Amino acid sequence: MECLKIQKGVGLGLAIVQAGMYFLYNRGIRNVVIDWTEFVDFYSRLGCKIWKKYTVYKKN
Repeated sequence: MECLKIQKGVGLGLAIVQAGMYFLYNRGIRNVVIDWTEFVDFYSRLGCKIWKKYTVYKKN
């Protein structure tokens, strides 16, 4: 059995997230929080906006 190779940058991930948002919207969900991500540009393509930011602190 061969492993399915998925190429980054062809829009599959965006389509999956968009389908999930559509699924939730049709069930009356109007707000979704993605609590932590580094992929701000990715989600902004779907109209998502930054709601809050975290700051990381370290003690030396």
